[in-house]
Amino acid sequence: MPGFTPIPGDIIQVRAVCYTPTQIGMNVLHYKIRDIAGVGLGLDQYATILEQAWAPKYKAWMSVNTSWNGVGIKNLSLPATIEYHSSALDGPGTTAGNMAPGQVSGLAKWRGTNAGRKGIGHSYIPFPAASQIALNGTLTVPGLAALRNVVLELGPTVLIEQGANVITIDLLIRNANVNVPAPGTPAGTLVFTGAAAPILATQRRRGSFGAANVKPFS
Repeated sequence: MPGFTPIPGDIIQVRAVCYTPTQIGMNVLHYKIRDIAGVGLGLDQYATILEQAWAPKYKAWMSVNTSWNGVGIKNLSLPATIEYHSSALDGPGTTAGNMAPGQVSGLAKWRGTNAGRKGIGHSYIPFPAASQIALNGTLTVPGLAALRNVVLELGPTVLIEQGANVITIDLLIRNANVNVPAPGTPAGTLVFTGAAAPILATQRRRGSFGAANVKPFS
């Protein structure tokens, strides 16, 4: 049965969370469990393993004036679980210099197996360092390399490994208002390729004019 220890076919939601003194930046991603070698792992272990892999890559993209918060994960397949998280690596970015304006984001482009708009997805990677941006407004060579490293961690396929346990999960493009079906049935479009864009994107919800946000993981 779906739950705390996911099984093949389950759909999980993963949140990667970063923050500034007043705003949070969040990437919400969905994955389908493809295969499990071993006895499987609990969602708290998934969160710890993903944070250990993702935090260094996010931090290398981010300014020292912004911070990584952690990873939250829950199983959406019914009966859905609560969210479990890991924030052991909560701390500042590692690229020197000021942050870019809060609404400026790196852009990850995902391409799914379906044709049309339902086969295209985007992730807005938060809080780049200003030094990652060239004078013409595109990413510098080191900036693009740092963004690519983040994108490669996120998909399209991710391995979660601990000892003899190896779980393979595949990134999905979820469509709005789509219910999660029974295990074994895709809940969206499977992603087959991802790329880091050399241009920057805007995520207006991360601007400075909204209400201050509180980081979700302590």
